[in-house]
Amino acid sequence: MVLVNGVPQQSDLYNSFSFYLSPVPAEAIDRIEIVRGPMSVVYGSNAFFGAINIITNEAVKDGETVSNVKLSGGSFNAKRAVFTSKGKQNDFEYALNFSYNYDAGVDEPFTKMMSDINSKLVPWGLPSADLTSKNYFTNDQKYVNFSGKFKDLYVETGF
Repeated sequence: MVLVNGVPQQSDLYNSFSFYLSPVPAEAIDRIEIVRGPMSVVYGSNAFFGAINIITNEAVKDGETVSNVKLSGGSFNAKRAVFTSKGKQNDFEYALNFSYNYDAGVDEPFTKMMSDINSKLVPWGLPSADLTSKNYFTNDQKYVNFSGKFKDLYVETGF
């Protein structure tokens, strides 16, 4: 079982977890707790082999706020933006994490990837001459997580 700040991250019909669907930015991770062995009693039926808890709430000193911004780009029209902010003031504590990842992916003709493209694609009704991988391998991920604490009230939300 995989958890982010103690919240289970199952994502589909089979109760599995995919790092692709929950892209926690490395800049937001404070620590990772790994518990090996059967933990179903504590974490539920998906923790048969153990549990991985990704902790994003980094402790800061009282009256302190720490924020970071990271922007990058690269080949295949890749863009990445990460914003993290953590703070503490008396009884109020918060952590806000945001990341955006995009790349257009490879744009190559399928003829470079398959030796006998006509016999493979034409029976399926796909044109073989000009077919490329454009828009097949794009990556567009967004991640937002907010954790807040005020006295005995805890809030944990993510998208």
